[in-house]
Amino acid sequence: MDKKIRPYKNRKQTVKRERAIMLVSSAFVMAALTITGIYMKGKNVEDQNDGYSIDLAEYETNVGEQYAKLVDEVNTKTDAVKEDLPDVLALTDIPIIEKVPEVDGELDYMPREDSIVDFEVTEVDSGLVEIPGLTDIAEAPVTEAPQIVEKVFSFTEEEGLYVPVMNEILMHFSMDRTVYFATLDQYKYNPAVIFKAVEGCEVYACADAKVVDMYRNEELGQVMVLDLGDGYRAIYGQLKDCNVAVGDAVSVGQVIGHVGTPTKYYSVEGVNLYFSLEKDGQPINPEGMM
Repeated sequence: MDKKIRPYKNRKQTVKRERAIMLVSSAFVMAALTITGIYMKGKNVEDQNDGYSIDLAEYETNVGEQYAKLVDEVNTKTDAVKEDLPDVLALTDIPIIEKVPEVDGELDYMPREDSIVDFEVTEVDSGLVEIPGLTDIAEAPVTEAPQIVEKVFSFTEEEGLYVPVMNEILMHFSMDRTVYFATLDQYKYNPAVIFKAVEGCEVYACADAKVVDMYRNEELGQVMVLDLGDGYRAIYGQLKDCNVAVGDAVSVGQVIGHVGTPTKYYSVEGVNLYFSLEKDGQPINPEGMM
């Protein structure tokens, strides 16, 4: 009976002992706090005066001591970290780089060895680099735009002239003496050959030439000027329905227009084709060249 009750009593005594220790400890802590509070309050009262002066020397001393203590703790922990660093790096498989190898240039990083490719640098213009879409264009042969060469015409009197209209002459060329113009009822020089014609009949180019001018005036109606080359020019008058334009090249015998209605200056003479030939701006007789 006693053996069964004894363990229970021992536990009860132990609990009482622990409670007593806790109470004593609490009382001791409270007493210490109370004493500390009374001391600090008294210290503050002693340090204060009417001028609110503070002993800065004491604060500087305390701050210096705290700073020195903090530095010692940091150095101690830093040394411990340095000692443990190799073990930590060994666990993480991170290599320790004792010295950064020197590299040429201004790289601020080390390139990975497996990213370095040994190749020979070539320029695009060298033809060794093939760029789809670009290389084909660069290698395509450059074709120059065809140059338009203007035909140069040449004429000699020995070559002769093609008859401008298939009909008889109404009034002959006359620059050495005057001839009678019935419509004007006067005599005057005639710098051209005037062919009798039918309105609407075809008019032909007298030689290979270039059309250099087309205009209309009161006496000759629609006029066309052909440049035969070498200073020779042919002037056609009394035209209509011209099928060439200024700048066109015409071939000998080519239809260049048709005979039109005569102007009032040739109303009595009737329908005709006015044709004159000039050399360097001076009229010459074309009759012997036809």
